[in-house]
Amino acid sequence: WNQSQFDTLNFKLNMPALNSYLLVGRQDIILGDGWLVMDGTPLDGSTTLYFDAVRWNVNLKDYQTTVDAIGINQYSSPDMWIPTMGEWDQPMIEQNEHGAICYVTNKTIPDTRVDGYFIYKHDRQVLSNGNNSDMYTFGGRGDREFTPHIRARAESAYQFGDKNGRDLSALGATGRLTYLVKDAMEQQPFFAAEFLSGRKNSTT
Repeated sequence: WNQSQFDTLNFKLNMPALNSYLLVGRQDIILGDGWLVMDGTPLDGSTTLYFDAVRWNVNLKDYQTTVDAIGINQYSSPDMWIPTMGEWDQPMIEQNEHGAICYVTNKTIPDTRVDGYFIYKHDRQVLSNGNNSDMYTFGGRGDREFTPHIRARAESAYQFGDKNGRDLSALGATGRLTYLVKDAMEQQPFFAAEFLSGRKNSTT
């Protein structure tokens, strides 16, 4: 009861002439299924998910495509952008994080969504277990409803750069196959899989 903070505080500028909007301030950002971009404040559990960010969304209606350009300035201290209230002393993340995201979604193919993205992330250590890194990630995602009962999605990303004085080269993939029962209980049994490349301790 002695700790309070703003979970969401932003302003939105609609630009109808450009089929776009600009969202500036504290906001939740969940891209795709939230595999790579979802929780901007992991150290406070599920209390908040926010990013302090600027997001420009453009809707290219003639091409059934949307483009998100996002800039993020996330600090370990919760007081950096918006003051907290009460006796708040818990860091929000292990390091100060700055980054940029370009995320493109296309729905030209019927019953199908295809995403492509680039993510840049710059970390500077604050806590003892924090990181110093510059990471670049390219990835893609597909989601398709093959029949009224069968839906599948898959996503893969390649990441490179440096992290804590070591070169970084990593690959990840995830997928899910769902059967939509479409009964009164709306049951959806599914099979999911994920792959993450490990690290080589013997190399730099």
